[in-house]
Amino acid sequence: MAKISWSKAEEYIFSFLCFKQYVVPSLTVEEFLDFAHKSLPRLPKASLKAKLSNVKHLLDAKNISNTIPLKPLRNFAKANEEAINDLIDSLKLR
Repeated sequence: MAKISWSKAEEYIFSFLCFKQYVVPSLTVEEFLDFAHKSLPRLPKASLKAKLSNVKHLLDAKNISNTIPLKPLRNFAKANEEAINDLIDSLKLR
């Protein structure tokens, strides 16, 4: 698969969707990916799933309780980390 470049806005949108789903869970992974794909149609579902695993790693590393049922991936983008940190701060999860 070719490397997908995510915009900063896409990082924030996807990270927010992850928080909404996996801090207060309501959908399966496949249902979530379908929902996220509607919000971010330019990005293929495989990229969304990999990004979800990156979010899992970042949340776990910051001891933020989550229900993401995937293995964490450590190869996250700096913009992904910034989006997660901003959301943690704005949602007062620290």
